[in-house]
Amino acid sequence: MIKTLNKLFVTMFGLGKIPKIPGTFGSLATVIILYIFFHILNLSSIIILIFIIIVFIYSFSAISAYTKDNENKDPKEVIIDEFIGQSIPIYTRPTGLSFVPPFGPAIPVIETLILAFEILDRLLTIAKQHS
Repeated sequence: MIKTLNKLFVTMFGLGKIPKIPGTFGSLATVIILYIFFHILNLSSIIILIFIIIVFIYSFSAISAYTKDNENKDPKEVIIDEFIGQSIPIYTRPTGLSFVPPFGPAIPVIETLILAFEILDRLLTIAKQHS
């Protein structure tokens, strides 16, 4: 039972088993989950932070147990690290900082940088899988 729960946890309920770009799907699921937590359920930031910390701490033992009998110590189906990696910039995203160009709407600087780095991360991850 614990082995099954660990497998579900580290693969984000099976998303890691998707054959192509599982980490990307894990990242997308993280964005959706946190959007629901912050904007639909209106959960307190403290509750969300505690949840992220619990996931972070538990991930160490879950990943260790999952990879214990596996020759590959970095299996591609383990994508809980994507959840943690995406949660940090989303949770800590400041608001209100924008660049206003001489034409067009204001561009949120921090959000643009976060998006650019997330796209770069996805591209590097995909390139690593094909090398």
